[in-house]
Amino acid sequence: MAERGYTPEQIVELIYNPKPENWPGYATPMAPMPQVKREDALKIARWINSLK
Repeated sequence: MAERGYTPEQIVELIYNPKPENWPGYATPMAPMPQVKREDALKIARWINSLK
């Protein structure tokens, strides 16, 4: 995911509103995760991007 070049804000948006077209080839779409606090979602997104 880090190699896809999403900004942390875009990753957060995908956590809250996943779009199946962003993940072609996966049989089961990701469920929305509104229970994740925005602050935590940003931490996760920044960590993902640090894996480049």
